[in-house]
Amino acid sequence: MAYRGRIDLRLASRVLLLQLVLVTLTLVVAFGLFAQFNRHRLDLQYGVHALDIARVVASSPTVLTNISRYDQNPLTPSPALVDELAAGPLQSVASRVEQRTHVLFVVIANIQGIRLAHPHRDKLGRRVSTDPAEALAGHEQVIHQSGSLGRSIVAKVPVVEPGSNRVLGMVSVGISTKAFDEQFSKNLRVLAPLGGAALLIGVAGSVALARRWRGLTLGLRPAEMAELVRTQAAVLHGIGEGVLAADETGGITFVNDEACRLLEIGNDAGRRIDQIGLTPRVLDVFTAAEAAPTLATVGQRIVVVSARKVSRDGRELGTVLVVRDRTDVESLTRQLDAVQVMSTALRAQRHEFANRLHLLTGLLHTGHVEEGLQYLEELLGSGPLASAVPGIDAIRDTHLQAFLAAKAAAAREAGVTLRIGESTWISRPARVARRRHHRGG
Repeated sequence: MAYRGRIDLRLASRVLLLQLVLVTLTLVVAFGLFAQFNRHRLDLQYGVHALDIARVVASSPTVLTNISRYDQNPLTPSPALVDELAAGPLQSVASRVEQRTHVLFVVIANIQGIRLAHPHRDKLGRRVSTDPAEALAGHEQVIHQSGSLGRSIVAKVPVVEPGSNRVLGMVSVGISTKAFDEQFSKNLRVLAPLGGAALLIGVAGSVALARRWRGLTLGLRPAEMAELVRTQAAVLHGIGEGVLAADETGGITFVNDEACRLLEIGNDAGRRIDQIGLTPRVLDVFTAAEAAPTLATVGQRIVVVSARKVSRDGRELGTVLVVRDRTDVESLTRQLDAVQVMSTALRAQRHEFANRLHLLTGLLHTGHVEEGLQYLEELLGSGPLASAVPGIDAIRDTHLQAFLAAKAAAAREAGVTLRIGESTWISRPARVARRRHHRGG
């Protein structure tokens, strides 16, 4: 039973929700990883692009020729210097590169880090806003930085004098992160429909799997299945009958302890029904699913078995075999049969004795005393009922003795004498004789 205030969902519904959560989380993680990978790829791509432009500018003959003109004396920003730099060849090269490559800026600085070319006129002749030490030390560098022109991906390349390793200055090329972000957003917009399609496929697969689970669990809730298992264990192991269940393919799904004892088998759940050692008679009853109780012999026991198909909502679930012990009942039945036979024999003896007394009375009344005495001596010599069947002492089974004595008495009433052969000897109860008694009635 579900607790109050708690939503008790069917197992199929729980599987569906779990699948949807897993699919969604997987797609979110995959989307995040892709976004991270794509951002890293774009970062490298833009960085290489900026680095290539900076290398081309740094190796330009115009730059190599004119970058050292202002190294002799420290530069002081002045309108004349700004005008000279703005009209100079370095600014011309930087401006042409900016226009053709659509980069954010191209800055050329000398060995002191003073800007000799810059997109903004008022920045000329002043020191660069970021640390130029790495590039001026002769090392190329690609970084994200926030400078006077905003956030950008910047490639810094040293300008090296041809034929030597002397650094003359540096070239700094920046690509705006706005273009980077626009490209990144475009890639994500392309990926979003693919992620949505994958989510729809995952939802469809989850729904199909949930339906499959609903069919396998018969629409039961987890609490119902747990209660069903507990009830089944309590009932099937607590009853005095043996229960054996198999699925529609013949695989054993349940065997209780009483069934193991009565059928003399092990608890072989999972094996096939024809591989666990059932007797042919019991196996035939199970295979035919005979609901009528059927007697069968298993070892020294006599059992009653019945089987029936089990289904739910029109679906075959398997077969259940029920076993009851009839050994004690059969023993009592045999004893009752013996008593009934003895009762029949006594009635026959009484009837026969009454007939003999009537005959003796008639002889005496008619004056035939000597014939009456002779007949009386014959009666006294006949002894008890059992002695009327010569050779019956060779049979040790008391039930069979009573049966033969009753038949001998009935035969005598019909004028027939029943004799036991001299070579007859039975040392223990004969099941065959009992069966013949049932057939002979």
